[in-house]
Amino acid sequence: MRILKACAASVRKSPQGLDYFSSTGAEAFDELSQIAETLGDAGQGMGWVKTQQQRLRESKRYLKSDYKV
Repeated sequence: MRILKACAASVRKSPQGLDYFSSTGAEAFDELSQIAETLGDAGQGMGWVKTQQQRLRESKRYLKSDYKV
């Protein structure tokens, strides 16, 4: 108890409520989705864009849930 009186406990909070790596990773998936859309406009086609965006969503979901297990 003397240690706690001398050195008060502190809690660090992330601005987004998530740790730094999770929030940066989520932003990266969003940027990749925007890049896929830009490539679709440049000639890849909207079918390709939808496929890539679906793969990105599945990958993001996997890393958030199944990968931790």
